[in-house]
Amino acid sequence: MAMPPVTRPQEAREYLDALQQRKWQAELFGRVDNSRLTAGSPMRYYCEVCGLQSDVLAESDFVTRPKKQCAACKEMLDRGYSPSLGKFPGVDTSVIDTHGETVGHRRLGR
Repeated sequence: MAMPPVTRPQEAREYLDALQQRKWQAELFGRVDNSRLTAGSPMRYYCEVCGLQSDVLAESDFVTRPKKQCAACKEMLDRGYSPSLGKFPGVDTSVIDTHGETVGHRRLGR
């Protein structure tokens, strides 16, 4: 069942903060250079959004397509996140103060 798109600023901010944390972790841990592994070693693949490991497949597995996103980033994409924009289109997260509360914001059409 598909998840509904993110529409609340607080929810979008939580996703974006978690994404920033994953990007920091990816930078901290780095990547395994598959070309330097011994023959027969599993191949590691990385998320195209955050850079964390998204899949590990046997070197001999030419059938299975590696995942392009980790589970967390896949959920964000499914909920409307746009990597090219770096945000959830139509959701203004600038209205979130430092304590995570919505300030001075009202939804249009209400």
